[in-house]
Amino acid sequence: MRYTVLLRYRPEEGRRPLDHPTKSDHQVEGDISLLPNLGDHIHLESMGGEDEPSFDGIVAERHFRYRGGDSCEVEIVVGPFHAKAEEAQRLGLRA
Repeated sequence: MRYTVLLRYRPEEGRRPLDHPTKSDHQVEGDISLLPNLGDHIHLESMGGEDEPSFDGIVAERHFRYRGGDSCEVEIVVGPFHAKAEEAQRLGLRA
């Protein structure tokens, strides 16, 4: 299976993540066991020009969109880091 991994940031006041493709978006073949899981901390540094995002937070959501055949898009939504305890509690995880 081929996975396309998209990292998206959802600001505290936002209801949905920012649609901002980055150079950190990538494809993975086969095993995806090293993808960040719910509650994991992510620090993304800008990987290019000034338009490239950088953010710090926790994985709040993971969406898998199966495109048929052997293709799947994985969107990893990262929320603000300071909300880690509240998000972990909501997800039933330990902070």
